[in-house]
Amino acid sequence: MTDYSGAFDPGFQFEDLSHSALVLVLREVALQSHLLARAFHLSAEQRWGAVAANGLAAEQWEGISALTAGRLKRALAIEGEGVEAIAKLFQIHPTFRPRSYFDFHVSLPAPECARLEVFDSPAFEETDTLSWFAGLGPAEHPALNAIAHAVNPRARCLPAPAGGRARLAWEITIDPAAAPADEPRSLALGRISKGASFLFERRRLAVR
Repeated sequence: MTDYSGAFDPGFQFEDLSHSALVLVLREVALQSHLLARAFHLSAEQRWGAVAANGLAAEQWEGISALTAGRLKRALAIEGEGVEAIAKLFQIHPTFRPRSYFDFHVSLPAPECARLEVFDSPAFEETDTLSWFAGLGPAEHPALNAIAHAVNPRARCLPAPAGGRARLAWEITIDPAAAPADEPRSLALGRISKGASFLFERRRLAVR
């Protein structure tokens, strides 16, 4: 199916969509996630003020990022504990999509180093601070470390010089001698939800 026009189909499943249609759906799902996060941030700010809301938003992003990273790693069988595996996880992580909203790049400039770069994009054109990305700056961020820790708890995502067109940049390295990071409290809270362990089930065999 190239779209979902026509009569309602109670047996519809994502496998019915063509590749191009599925890509569009996933972009829309990612955008809806950002809208839901903004709604939470707005509600928290109206109730408790900007300082408290910003702290809650950062913790929310950290927990969701860690939870999603772990699920993706298992679902896509990403193997290894090195920076290459971490880079793969950042490349596919939905918190940085759609790319039309958040211009995000991942690279491997050296065998033991992954680099994250953020470029000017609509995510930075919001007229308020009610988004996860508004909390990004030239510093460490718990959400970025949480994703890296899903692969290796000894990884660190540290600020780096933002060259060229990059607005912000971080580099990820692994120190084998470092103490492994503790699991964040926000991840434990996220696991309370039944959605944290939900899995789609194939209801019928795919047509080949």
